[in-house]
Amino acid sequence: MQVAVSMHSVKAGIAIVALPLVMLGASSVSIGLRPILPAGIQRAAALVVSVVGVVWAALFWVIASIFDFEGWNAINGVGSVIALIWLMMLGRTMQSGTIGSHNNTSVNA
Repeated sequence: MQVAVSMHSVKAGIAIVALPLVMLGASSVSIGLRPILPAGIQRAAALVVSVVGVVWAALFWVIASIFDFEGWNAINGVGSVIALIWLMMLGRTMQSGTIGSHNNTSVNA
């Protein structure tokens, strides 16, 4: 029983520290990629992913510090699906060769 309690405490500690940092990292990547993305859905999706990541991380730390909320599994799933869809769109755009400053008129050389 003591091992199970210890493992649950370690899992909760890793979740409280690591998951928000991963979301903040994804937000940073989407903000960094935004200037080289083609105008339209890609830039809008990058903005949505960055805002969702920052808000999610802040809410996670606030709620996790107050009480142990098990509903975060559902919220994590929704956030993950949003990020996954954007990453799939980004990968498709990268394979087509339309991402880069060579085709972006808003980037001043």
